[in-house]
Amino acid sequence: PDDVVSFIVTEMKKLSADLLFGLKVAACIGSRMTPDVIDILSTELTAAFTGTTLADILHKLAQKGFLTEHVCSRKAECCATSSGSLRFEFVHDKIQEAAYQFMSRQEQRLNHMRFGLALYPQAINKSNDELLFMAINQINVAGPESIVDGDQKHIIAGLNLNAGKRAGERSDYQTAFALFQHGMSYLEADCWTN
Repeated sequence: PDDVVSFIVTEMKKLSADLLFGLKVAACIGSRMTPDVIDILSTELTAAFTGTTLADILHKLAQKGFLTEHVCSRKAECCATSSGSLRFEFVHDKIQEAAYQFMSRQEQRLNHMRFGLALYPQAINKSNDELLFMAINQINVAGPESIVDGDQKHIIAGLNLNAGKRAGERSDYQTAFALFQHGMSYLEADCWTN
């Protein structure tokens, strides 16, 4: 298994900066990326890519064997957007693991926070629960230590509270409880007395 990861990392080092960054984006998002997520992040990451889009980058990574492309056959699977009706998945979880480990912990946190904050407003605008929970998960993976401003921590605690309430409305009490705990982790120890 370690030899496989070493081989994958060696192959990743051969990628252009755009392709490597696209692989890192995909690794942070998770095992699959839907057209909605691709479109939102394409807008957020426009400056990061030189004359191309995130969808184009993911397509090139699929051609190189890191990802697979799937045509969405059902609305629930993913919806048609400006990036098309394709979703992308890692060919193997070891590829995602290697791409994720290719980043420093600080870069991972920065990316998770950036992607979560980009996805959250769109999730609210589209009333898309799946996108909402993905956004909150991205923010929570970044963790409270990635934010220094107390006001921002309170805002993110509130986002977790709202997402937890939404999970409770769906009778997903375990997720609701976890979100409430994450929200509290963003608060200072003395916040209840101030």
